[in-house]
Amino acid sequence: MTKYILSFIAVFILMAVANEVAAAAMGMGMGMGPGSPPCGTPPFPPCATPIDGGLGILAGAGALLGYKRIKNYMKNQNPA
Repeated sequence: MTKYILSFIAVFILMAVANEVAAAAMGMGMGMGPGSPPCGTPPFPPCATPIDGGLGILAGAGALLGYKRIKNYMKNQNPA
């Protein structure tokens, strides 16, 4: 059980670091290039909805649960 908790914490930390690296790589607010047009007003397309940390954590938890189920399935199979 402790191994799963540590795995979950490791995935959470890796996702947080990846989010910060991606934000830094995109040059958030550094004045690079032309400004982005406003979104949602009639001549412009609607604003994109970002995937927040909650969905990322949910995906990570689902991956861990899937790994656990596959591991248990393989362990319970009878060898031929």
